[in-house]
Amino acid sequence: MNLFYFPKLNIRSFLVLLISSVGLFVSACSPQDKTGNDSFVDDPSLEVQKIDEPIEEEQEAMIGIESAESEVLDEINLERLVFIGQCPGVVDKKTSGYFVDYDLPTQKGLKIELTNYARGLSPQKPPFVARKYDTGRASDVIKFKIGKTHKTKYFTVKEGLNPIKYQIIDTSDNENIILNSGTFMLNVNVLITEQVRNQEWSSYSNDYYCPVYLGW
Repeated sequence: MNLFYFPKLNIRSFLVLLISSVGLFVSACSPQDKTGNDSFVDDPSLEVQKIDEPIEEEQEAMIGIESAESEVLDEINLERLVFIGQCPGVVDKKTSGYFVDYDLPTQKGLKIELTNYARGLSPQKPPFVARKYDTGRASDVIKFKIGKTHKTKYFTVKEGLNPIKYQIIDTSDNENIILNSGTFMLNVNVLITEQVRNQEWSSYSNDYYCPVYLGW
């Protein structure tokens, strides 16, 4: 009499039973995350290492405009007075600066030419200026003012970015030899101040008038 009964299995059934048992054993031994996802493996060596990319430091401009109102060569500040009240209006103040090229210092017989190709300015005759670049550490003084056309007394710029083409020219041998040329971007900031301006009475004309601002 047999105490234990073992069902008779053919080879195919035995293999199916064996493969199913191995699969259940592997599933039970595999690590899982809290959500039951068996694709999670808690192994620090398999984690993707995050590499911090080096931050490139912005290089300071070596060519541009030196001015008392700005600490960088690619930026100048201009003041604008806005009148409010009975006599509204706008007055833009001029500012002064100097062209410098730290890689090419001033020399006897040198001059610089600047041309402003900013959009919104005259395309037929872009504003330009020429100054000596022969003494000290910068060019002769350049006066800047907001405008749209070329002026002889100052260099016309607009608010925002102004692409300035520059040329440093050697005129010492009565020949215009270009030593350096290129383009730099000049950012023009407009600082606005508001002021109340109302009509005033004139005893001469027996009428009210708007006073003319003479401060700038």
